[in-house]
Amino acid sequence: IDVPYTCFVVEIGGQRYLLDTGFADNGAAGTGHLHKHLREAGIDPASIDSVIISHMHGDHIGGLMKDGKVVFTQADIYINQQEIDAWMAMPEERNAQVRNTLEAYGKQIKPFKMGDQLPHNIQAIAAYGHTEGHTVYRIGKALIAGDIMHGIALQLENPDICARFDGDHERSIAARKSIIELVKTEQLRMYGMHFPAPGYVEFE
Repeated sequence: IDVPYTCFVVEIGGQRYLLDTGFADNGAAGTGHLHKHLREAGIDPASIDSVIISHMHGDHIGGLMKDGKVVFTQADIYINQQEIDAWMAMPEERNAQVRNTLEAYGKQIKPFKMGDQLPHNIQAIAAYGHTEGHTVYRIGKALIAGDIMHGIALQLENPDICARFDGDHERSIAARKSIIELVKTEQLRMYGMHFPAPGYVEFE
């Protein structure tokens, strides 16, 4: 099963949004390529107005930091409050990356709750199960689905199958089925952080 690691940049009304940030990119030891790919696309990290996080696993927040410093110096960082609370309730040996990132960004962190208004009418949709606050985002006819699926070649046909990374399998299955049904009903294009090229699926 092909499982890439992807982030998405969306431009709306002159504002630039980054959805998730991939792994950390810390020189030779780093595994992330976000910063290199932004440079290749001619995108200065300082030009990102907002970073919107689906959940706080390391392969989704790692690119927020480089060599211990914040990367997106001008951006607001939107994260579901429920996701933050769940990570901060963990033992320190399990949440060091999350704590360090939240502390480094300080007031740039913009926690939100379901029903809160996000910029440009971006809609946050609860998809809990993979993590306690896993959130997907609807932007017009696009759905940025985070980790709703890790192997679409398998899970589109068999949504009851879970990746080992899903924290709560029962809730993950329910969320996966619900999001797939939403995409089909509303005829959305669903983008996923682990979908193979071209990075999205849609249903006729």
